[in-house]
Amino acid sequence: MESFHDHYSGKCEVERDWLKTLFVFVRDFLLPVPRDKPDDPNCSIIHPAGSSRGSGSGDGQRGRRSPSGAVGSSASGSAQGGSAQSGSAQGGRNGWSPENLSVVLLEQIQKTQGPGAKTLPLSYRLVSVAELVTQQRIPCCSNLSWNTNQHREWVREAELALPNYKALPRASLLLIGWLKEGESGVWRLVDASGSLHCELLNPSPLWLGQPLLLPCWNYIPQPAPGPNQEEAGHLELISPPLPLTPDPTPGLAFDQEGAELSGSVGIKTALRCLQRKTFFCFTLREGSHTVPLLVTESSCLHWHQCVCVGQRVCVSGLRVCVLRGLAGNKVLCVTTRSKVSLLPGPDLTKASRVINYQGVVTSVLSEGAGLYVIDGKVGLCLAYQPALRRSLRPGDCVELHDVHFLYRACPDLPPSMLCVCLRSSLRVTAFSRLGLDPVRPSNHPGDAALPRILLSKNHGVCRYLWLCHLSGLLRERLVPIWVREERVCVVAGRILEGVWGGGGGRRRDIYSEMLEEPHQCPLTQYYVPSALCDYVCVCECVSLMESECWSGISLSSLLPDSGSSLTQAELAAALAWSQGLSLGQRRQPRPLVLVGVLELPSHTHTAVHASVHALRLRDRTGSLACVAVETGGGGEESGGQRAAFNTAWIGCLVCVQQFTMVTERFLQSQFPSYQHLEQDRYITHRHCRVYIQMCLEEVLVLSPSASMTSFLQSAAHTRGKRVTPDPSCAPPSVAMGTPEERSGLLPGHGSRPCVSVAMRVGQKEGVSWRNVGIGSQDEEAGLSLCFTVQAELIGRQVEWGRDPRSGPLTEREIDGGMKKVALLFVGSAVRWFPLIQPDCFYRIIALNTQDPRALIGCGVAGRSGVELHTSPSLLVKSDWRIHTVPRPLPPLPYAQASSQRILSVADVLDSSREVECVSFQGVVSQRITLQDQKTHNTPGDNTHSGVEVGLSIRLTVCDPVGRSLQVYLDLGHTPYPPGMLPGNTLLLSAFQRRLSRVGGVYCRSLPISCVTVTALGQTSPSVEPPPMMQLGAWALEGQQRCIVGRVKGHVVCVLYLQLQWTCSLCSSVYKQGRCSRFSPSCDSTSAVFQTQAKVVVEDGSGEGHVWFSCPLVSSLLGLAGSRWEGLQRAVRVRGHLRLYTRGRGLVCDVDSEDPLLLYLAWVCGSPAVCRPLTLTCRLHTRSQTPASHREGGAQLKRFSRGEREFVTRMPPPLQLTCSHIQEEGGKE
Repeated sequence: MESFHDHYSGKCEVERDWLKTLFVFVRDFLLPVPRDKPDDPNCSIIHPAGSSRGSGSGDGQRGRRSPSGAVGSSASGSAQGGSAQSGSAQGGRNGWSPENLSVVLLEQIQKTQGPGAKTLPLSYRLVSVAELVTQQRIPCCSNLSWNTNQHREWVREAELALPNYKALPRASLLLIGWLKEGESGVWRLVDASGSLHCELLNPSPLWLGQPLLLPCWNYIPQPAPGPNQEEAGHLELISPPLPLTPDPTPGLAFDQEGAELSGSVGIKTALRCLQRKTFFCFTLREGSHTVPLLVTESSCLHWHQCVCVGQRVCVSGLRVCVLRGLAGNKVLCVTTRSKVSLLPGPDLTKASRVINYQGVVTSVLSEGAGLYVIDGKVGLCLAYQPALRRSLRPGDCVELHDVHFLYRACPDLPPSMLCVCLRSSLRVTAFSRLGLDPVRPSNHPGDAALPRILLSKNHGVCRYLWLCHLSGLLRERLVPIWVREERVCVVAGRILEGVWGGGGGRRRDIYSEMLEEPHQCPLTQYYVPSALCDYVCVCECVSLMESECWSGISLSSLLPDSGSSLTQAELAAALAWSQGLSLGQRRQPRPLVLVGVLELPSHTHTAVHASVHALRLRDRTGSLACVAVETGGGGEESGGQRAAFNTAWIGCLVCVQQFTMVTERFLQSQFPSYQHLEQDRYITHRHCRVYIQMCLEEVLVLSPSASMTSFLQSAAHTRGKRVTPDPSCAPPSVAMGTPEERSGLLPGHGSRPCVSVAMRVGQKEGVSWRNVGIGSQDEEAGLSLCFTVQAELIGRQVEWGRDPRSGPLTEREIDGGMKKVALLFVGSAVRWFPLIQPDCFYRIIALNTQDPRALIGCGVAGRSGVELHTSPSLLVKSDWRIHTVPRPLPPLPYAQASSQRILSVADVLDSSREVECVSFQGVVSQRITLQDQKTHNTPGDNTHSGVEVGLSIRLTVCDPVGRSLQVYLDLGHTPYPPGMLPGNTLLLSAFQRRLSRVGGVYCRSLPISCVTVTALGQTSPSVEPPPMMQLGAWALEGQQRCIVGRVKGHVVCVLYLQLQWTCSLCSSVYKQGRCSRFSPSCDSTSAVFQTQAKVVVEDGSGEGHVWFSCPLVSSLLGLAGSRWEGLQRAVRVRGHLRLYTRGRGLVCDVDSEDPLLLYLAWVCGSPAVCRPLTLTCRLHTRSQTPASHREGGAQLKRFSRGEREFVTRMPPPLQLTCSHIQEEGGKE
């Protein structure tokens, strides 16, 4: 509670008391998570760890029996040093702590009150379900967003509609709770005091099992039907409830078992109950095909309220069943694994209404586009009529006849719109007495082109309204730096065609629109898209990702399943880094669109480490780092992705629709145990990095740079094709100035004299802080960001009268030999790092000179008799330009082979050399932050001290076959590279290959190592189950088979079992309520329960030794619930118990007659443990080593066959680690 009150220390005493009551109510009535159905008389409540049940809530309802019979039972007290309750941690695991839920609840309350609300609703109080049912005897309503005037207007409208009735009285009550599924699919609101039946208008399956705030509801009580029965009633939710935890994204992942079907709901039957079985049916329709679905599972009956006729849904986990008496006999049925996801519906066609209207013009949105606002809430569009001789001004009284009324035609404009057509009439009845607004002019020269675009393209009204809104935003964010004022509408039109497509409406007939009956015009019907894109500026996108980085994120949700058994050091490592991914095109409720200019990181950005490795998308509001890839490269026809290499993208004005928003969280913490995760005082530092990932071929080019136009023409020329201008791309005249000026490369003009030389990049080193002994023009000598490129200079230096940009290589440029050189990029020249890639061709331009010596590298002087192996070096100056050029055709004979050999993960693992420098490529499957106490002070970075400085991480990189390799990166003196995310493909250059002491292969970074993102992974990949493996074949071909597989076998015996209470601070044995470490002593008061087991599994082809750890040991032993908790209490006294195999049984280091030992030995040998299982396992590191290293471990094994004995040499059994257990019947 203290940390919660610290957030609101500036409140007055009355507000602090109200906040205290809110916190206590959340802790006592919301946090006890209902575990079973609320209708179940045996319904129990899970009390999360850390929640106290000893203090009263202040309303006297503790322990009251609810109408459904559920009683909030008290949770058992938490034991000293740890929690032995497996169920107690469930609430905390999902982020349901009192502090987090109270903060989110308060934010939702203030958001419901309105954007300008700064005070707390002190007149409202939280009420429990039991108190509402027992104390509220008359019907009532509550709406948190209402003020007094709004409520009076609501009452007046309701009583005018039905004069014989009275409106519901208003009650200043707040309801929070959990929406749960009851009997027969009924929805119920549940808290610790009871449950209440709920009726919803548009229910969503995402609300089930979530803590919610009910902002607007009606309560209708019902008297008790009998003398000994409890009172009842029901809630009517007028508006959707507000979640207090992040909503899961619908429709992104489905179960792998069962069929999956999507379509529109055609028919939905009523709920029927036959032979004590409740069910209903509905059909899915797609085109002319209709498929019936039968819902009989009790866990899916709530679908009856979620699924509506005409709604698009996707149902997974279906199976085929047979119904007697049905033609065809077969029908699709849902299973316990089935899920339903609501899909966005198709574009809606609405019909407008023709009305008459009188009002006062209150604001002018765009005079040229014909957009106004009447009476402060109704929009007016005059674009379908000729322009008025006199423009409307605020204060004019207007009278409209035969005007079309449209509702929600565009979400960015007022919901109620009046649109005039050729048949409509507008008359000004009174002139305005107000002057023009000098601060916000409404007359922009470019807006006059919007009605002309409407007439020429025959756009619908929804498209036109969004086009007008888009033009205004582009004017604010791009004019006058990148786009001229008069060309804003052209850019907006290209975005409209890229987002909506180029299709327009039918050709207009003005005489029919004016004279024919019934009246038909473009406004008679209008099409509303299901999800209209939302154009956000770069600053808004950054703020959106940063605000969602930590809000609503539970630290416990970032931990693995064994999170409750982690010590302090293990918790810190698990929480040190996490990621958040979100697709911009799947953003809810509206997809996002970004518009900006691509540019290199400027000199001022080089101190911000994430900007060194990535391009930037910029508008007037700010810039955003972009991890970009391209398709193909170097003029080759290739469909695969590779790192961005084309410098012609610099200066291009682009519209980005397909992108992934990435948030990387960095956290330093000292949590003593899992139970302390809700206490923010143990967080020492936290920080986040935000950027986007995109493929450059998927962006819409609004205005190509001159270099891009030259590159496309030269690339087509080298392939013998003719270039046809792309009508979707604007000429360079759309933007002001040259592309180089727009991209921030250089001030000035492109017609200055220069000298150039062509090169092919062989190898690129990584960026790091180095003492190169020199500095750039504006920097002093010393430690500087720099990187080196090993390249081959092609031909000779050529003088030019102007910059040739990305044109094809000429004969005089390639006339000559090849010369190796080392290019040194220092200081501001480091900005070229994101686009310099191996095996690509570039043209280096030195401006304002025609001296060829400017591009000649200087050699290293050596003494006589000393052979030099270094190449001449060339320092790239800050004012030089680099242009990507197409790969020459035919290929140059002296520039064929690449100096950098790219290996696969298998090549690195199978190499015969123990230590070598390798470059390889693979997909990241896992990322772990390594805890290191040493920190380094990197010059130029004081912003995020201690978070990324001295950071060490371990990547697990795999190939398509499944073989994996661990890579260790030390980022102590290297800027942090973005994009090292699971699923992305990385090119790891100049890494050192090493052998561990057990013969395993791993790699670690060097000061010259370079990490490049070459392909982007899927945000929500379809995870296929691991293949089914046989132990015998897996052991013989461990190198050629996958690392993760499923094994279906039988548990033979238990070889090892360890149960231990571990001190969460020092990892020593914790017994009898204190830590057992004496020198030095440990005063820890927290402990975690850790278990480990090793069993022998056989499947008929071989055997394997499988290791189990928390929490799989309880499932392996068949002990759950109270028996597992009792075992934890029994071990707590001694602190540690270890059993191992000796002879035919399990023994222990202590007294062999110990009852606990005898009990565990009986459990390990019982059929409940020695049973058939399907295990998902991963090979140990030693099992992945080459066969040559494992042959020496073969053992002699004796077999008996009747009276004969056989001795044979057997390879050592596979060492596996189990990650998932599935029972023989499919139960998990």
